[in-house]
Amino acid sequence: MKIWKSPAAWLLLIGLGAAIGLMDASQAYLSYGALGRRVPWSRILLVNVSYWTTFAALVPAVFFLADRFRLDGPFRVRRIVVHTVAAFAFVLVHFGVAAFIVVSRPQIDEAVWTRFFNLLRNYSAGNFLQYWAIVVIFYTIHYYHEARHTELQAAQLQASLTDARLQALRSQMNPHFLFNTLNTISVLAQKGDQRAVVETLSRLSDLMRATLDDKRPQEIALSEELEFLDSYLEIQRTRFADRLTVNYRIAPETRDALVPSMILQPLLENAVRYGVSEHCGQASITIGAGSDGDTLRLWVCDSGPGFGSGARLTNAKGIGLTNTEARLRQLYGSSQQIEYGTLDMSGGIVTISVPFRTTGLRKVTAWVGNAV
Repeated sequence: MKIWKSPAAWLLLIGLGAAIGLMDASQAYLSYGALGRRVPWSRILLVNVSYWTTFAALVPAVFFLADRFRLDGPFRVRRIVVHTVAAFAFVLVHFGVAAFIVVSRPQIDEAVWTRFFNLLRNYSAGNFLQYWAIVVIFYTIHYYHEARHTELQAAQLQASLTDARLQALRSQMNPHFLFNTLNTISVLAQKGDQRAVVETLSRLSDLMRATLDDKRPQEIALSEELEFLDSYLEIQRTRFADRLTVNYRIAPETRDALVPSMILQPLLENAVRYGVSEHCGQASITIGAGSDGDTLRLWVCDSGPGFGSGARLTNAKGIGLTNTEARLRQLYGSSQQIEYGTLDMSGGIVTISVPFRTTGLRKVTAWVGNAV
């Protein structure tokens, strides 16, 4: 807000001027006392407070001229002339008003012109320079706010760009997820299991409603993510029947932790593909979550061949895992990690490490941001 358009800022300046006048008067009173001169406190206070309050009241006018006749652009003689004339006018108005306020008091036996010319004789040079100091202060404040505004715009642009990238990554995952689920429905239809087809289509409808929701936040509670995974796993259980067993190893304190939306679903797809569908017999998938200080660890492991040979990792890094890695980098930068490994008893495991933040912390942060 421009200070000359803000009555509150103008009154604040006058109050600040009065405070400076009070300090100046106190110093003068003590100095006179040290020199053995007896000058009434009321007179010293009136002289100094009137001087500084008048000075402060004129600051918005100087700011207006500094903004109206800019000195930070191309050199213009006219602008220099305007400010030079304004500096002289500032001195005359300042001293004239201050002198009038002082001599208007009945106990002050002094003519206005006498007080005015005394001020001119003693303080005009300094007051002239003070005008230019106010102009410099205006440009200092102006460029500070301009720099802050530019910094804020850059931060908002970066946030918008990051969000756009995340949305693009997630939108690429949706068709990939849809293709895999439709393939499951196709397998069920080939088996002639109409009931399973209808149930799977119903669950697919619920899942697509969630995955295609543009208003869905980038981060959700782990408990919400697990509910989403339950719907996905029901489709896979329908496909593989008794072949697939799913286990959960979720530490209680992690259920309120914030995780990227749909971050575990690509890991499950990878586990289903390599740990279940490409192998006969019983298969199991374990979904785990735990905390290690300020780090949240999520993992999905299966009973497949693991990543030891390197071939599975090369083949598995399709759209799902590649986009998962990209989303993690966009959201957390260097504070995240994704690891691929093989369990001791055979089986692949993918572990994600991200900062441990809870939904409660997000609410508090949002409240503080709104309060500020």
